[in-house]
Amino acid sequence: MKKVTKNNQNIQNNIQAEIHFISDMKTLRMNLAGIDKNLKGYGYKYQNFNEIVREIKNVINKHNLYLDFKQFPTFTVVEGQQVLHVVRTTFYSTNTGYKDSFDTPILTENLKWYNENGAKNVNTVPQLVGSSITYFKRYALVAYLNIESEVDTDAAPINNNYKNENSNMPSKQVIVNQEQKKDINQNQNQIKNFDKKLKIGKSYCYEIFRNALFTMKNWVNEDTEKKNINALIRALCVDNDDVLDNILKKNSKFTSVEYWARILKEYFNKTNKLDDLDKFEKFMSDKKSIYETSVLKFFCMLKEERQFDYIFSL
Repeated sequence: MKKVTKNNQNIQNNIQAEIHFISDMKTLRMNLAGIDKNLKGYGYKYQNFNEIVREIKNVINKHNLYLDFKQFPTFTVVEGQQVLHVVRTTFYSTNTGYKDSFDTPILTENLKWYNENGAKNVNTVPQLVGSSITYFKRYALVAYLNIESEVDTDAAPINNNYKNENSNMPSKQVIVNQEQKKDINQNQNQIKNFDKKLKIGKSYCYEIFRNALFTMKNWVNEDTEKKNINALIRALCVDNDDVLDNILKKNSKFTSVEYWARILKEYFNKTNKLDDLDKFEKFMSDKKSIYETSVLKFFCMLKEERQFDYIFSL
């Protein structure tokens, strides 16, 4: 009995730790100031990585948040054999130790560094790798924290004669060729299609689903239904497949895309969000062949539609 009680207490502690972490992360995101892309070089404008880190730390200190984060280059093995170099970003609670970690691929294979005569300089490989790591560290923070800026020009065409105005080596320049852009796009598509065990995986889809449930439970009127959704949220927080399976057996409708779609449609109608209703119905029509009967895929794909961000905001 004591062991069962202790396990239950640990479960509750884990749930509370996650709730506090989510709350602190929301405060951080809501209070981050937009950071302009005030650095210019290699054909595009970009945000200063140090300014981003400084702004994050300032918000954490100002609001007394129990948060910290770390980033470092490492590697992961995907599909059992392919080694992929990544930047690993981890945000964690300094109070409970709860953490959220994800990987961002480092794509350096097709970067070339040319000197002013157009010849490749092999002595600049460390600088190339260092610059690439910094780029993807910056990219990960901006994407994860929804840091605002002016119009994105990172993918703009590269002008080979464009000097890096912030570089100590103005006679040299980085050229990102079309092959690298193709690799980046292919990698993004792989992530979106749930083919890589990076950030987008089962646990990440659970997180997206859970965030949506925190919002949608307030859109149902029946107490029993709301109670069952709360039980599902707790099961998703625990990360225990047995507990989750038990909830789904008792409430088989939770495994139905149509059930959750009905709640969303009723909310859109009730709140007169007719534009969202139209876009949602179009989403279901266009994406049904992809998410099919999978509730997790349904919500993960819906999360990619920016007009529905409020469904997943805590």
